[in-house]
Amino acid sequence: MEEMLLAPVEDKEESVGKIGFKREIHVNKAQKAAMQKNITAARFTYNWGCRELQGLYEEDYDINIDDIASSKVKNIKNFGRISKEFTQFKKLPENAWLRECDAKALDCVVSPASIGALYTANKKFWNEKYFKKDAKGNYGASEILADFYERQRKLRSKKGEEASLKFPADAKGFPKPHKWSSKGSYTTVGRIKDGKLYLPKIKGGMKIKGWDRRLEGTLADYITVSTDGIDFFVSVKTEYRDNDLNLQNLEGVLGVDVGCRKLATLSDGTKVLNPATSEKVKKYERKCKRLQRKISTLQLHARLNNDYIETPYGNKRLRKSNKLRRLERYLRSTQIKIENIKEDNRKQSVAHLLKRIAPESIVVENIAINNMKKNKKVAKGIQKTSMGTWLDWLKYKAERNGVNVIKADRFFASSQICSNCGYKNKEMKKGYEVFKCPKCGMVMDRDENAAINLKNYAEK
Repeated sequence: MEEMLLAPVEDKEESVGKIGFKREIHVNKAQKAAMQKNITAARFTYNWGCRELQGLYEEDYDINIDDIASSKVKNIKNFGRISKEFTQFKKLPENAWLRECDAKALDCVVSPASIGALYTANKKFWNEKYFKKDAKGNYGASEILADFYERQRKLRSKKGEEASLKFPADAKGFPKPHKWSSKGSYTTVGRIKDGKLYLPKIKGGMKIKGWDRRLEGTLADYITVSTDGIDFFVSVKTEYRDNDLNLQNLEGVLGVDVGCRKLATLSDGTKVLNPATSEKVKKYERKCKRLQRKISTLQLHARLNNDYIETPYGNKRLRKSNKLRRLERYLRSTQIKIENIKEDNRKQSVAHLLKRIAPESIVVENIAINNMKKNKKVAKGIQKTSMGTWLDWLKYKAERNGVNVIKADRFFASSQICSNCGYKNKEMKKGYEVFKCPKCGMVMDRDENAAINLKNYAEK
């Protein structure tokens, strides 16, 4: 069996139509402060809009679902009132700082004309599939209401019969205010010229790291600027036509079995190593634990000293010392290093196996990862592995290069079937690493046997 050593692959993107690019940008202190201010303004506007939106709905918790369905359209139309009120809200003396920010960034939050984030979230909640009867006469929103009434019952059992929730403000899926975070984003307009990004209210151009010539001259109506707490990134869509991995002579079927010990096992015996088990990642994880303990200690001392400050919304939050901020930045930078290692492994491994094997079809498992995470024994391992993200990236790159992706049946027992004689060994449990067939006597690595079964699944 071959252990796949991942060699660097050129980061070339190509397809037909509009494709998204996300690149890091180099910013100075003034540009960083201006973009952080725009992100804060976008979050502030969204939270203000959420509170105004909740004021449009004054229905009691005991509302009838037929009344909800009939008033749905009216409530969506009333949303335009929020956009007009925000114009007056910005003119208040205490909100003068909002006028210094990028106006497009704020419009993309509350303006229906700009398909604002809050408008989209509100419309999604009142979608017809939730509040429209199906052939059996049932509403799609029955699960939302069931969850709402269950939380209402628990609240009353704790705080008495007078306690109540309001619909839809307290319902699941309704837009809620965002908590403060070092991460964030905002959407605006801009242009790219000579490898630099130019944005409104930002002085000077910002050099794009990993510059791609196909972005040259891009004039975008929607450019998303985001930060992970340390670095800043720009996301933009552009249209081009090119060749991606230059795959030729596609032939054969490839079975791919994913797991926690090995990220993926292919039907030809190749194994993709799991980056979460590497010494480098483990070293960073130990460092994260130490930093988190230090941060928790400082936060505990601040709470005991009752060291709080008031927010613009009238709430209180913990005051952060310079030492606490420094530790949080150090923690975030360490977490980013772990994420970058996993992302680099994902992109290189997928490109490597597609270029080396060049299959006509790929067969993958149709696994319910969210259901698997409910098992506490394997949830942490699955989350660290990021197998769902790896499968999504494999499907994305395969389809862009003309490789057919086949999903096996959800209940296809690839790990229990013998790839040699077809006998189903029901005694194979999750912990077994070697497959032994009691009928033909074949002994093989369990994951490799499952990958071969997936390959045979497409050939049947």
